[in-house]
Amino acid sequence: IKPVPEKRVTQSEKGSVSIRSQAGSGCRGEDHPAVRKLKRYIRACGAHRNYKKLLGSCRSYKECLSVLRAELEALGMKGNPSLEKCRALKEQREEAAEVASLDITNIISSSGRPRRRTAWNPSGEAAPPGELYCRTLDSEEEQPHLPPPDWSHLRGIISSDGESN
Repeated sequence: IKPVPEKRVTQSEKGSVSIRSQAGSGCRGEDHPAVRKLKRYIRACGAHRNYKKLLGSCRSYKECLSVLRAELEALGMKGNPSLEKCRALKEQREEAAEVASLDITNIISSSGRPRRRTAWNPSGEAAPPGELYCRTLDSEEEQPHLPPPDWSHLRGIISSDGESN
């Protein structure tokens, strides 16, 4: 078995490590495991926060923890946070947002779908199809009697005395 040569750390890698440890965005314990866990819970609740603004004034990781716990309580988390509780809370928040976004004008009335309109109706009302059907069945009773047609204006044109070829 050959011994594995140790990997050398270059100057650029040393510099990046030291820069990462020195650069803190106000919260020195930002990479603390408890802080990372609370951030994960907030994301699991469906909220996306700007942590630089939220934790900018924190001096220690304990302050960060208190700010993040307060944020979870503001989202509706009660008691000890867990991923299951966060997922359930996310479902509730999404459902509440969906109900709030419903537009009343999109709700279809209970009368059913709209019927096709007639081409042009001068009276403005369409006769229900059942009414027309009843009239044809009981035509003698419901139809008003029309006067016989007046053919007097046609006497000069048509005569019974004329010969036909």
